Amino acid sequence: MINYLPYNESYQQGMYEVFKKLTEEEVFFKELSFEEFCGTLFRSSSFQKEGTFVALDGDKVVGFVSANVKDDNPKTSGYLHTIIVNKEYRRQGIGGKLLDLATTYTKIYFL
Repeated sequence: MINYLPYNESYQQGMYEVFKKLTEEEVFFKELSFEEFCGTLFRSSSFQKEGTFVALDGDKVVGFVSANVKDDNPKTSGYLHTIIVNKEYRRQGIGGKLLDLATTYTKIYFL
């Protein structure tokens, strides 16, 4: 059973493993070290931990999403920073559920 949880720092290595596996399968993505990945996602000025969620199979991260809302602008917009699901877990609704979580997060700014 897949569980969906809010981001916690303890998931960073698992999120990196999901990303690293993707870079091995898809030539579109640039390979990054763990430090580069953390700098690109977690230390980015657009990272919002409240808009980041992970999909877990047991204790293994199998996917994640990170959304952002620029709330310093009255005409603010929300956007996805990253969404990735391990290839063997695709077509099971995991990406859709992660997208729903991100969408719900961004909608709180527009209510």
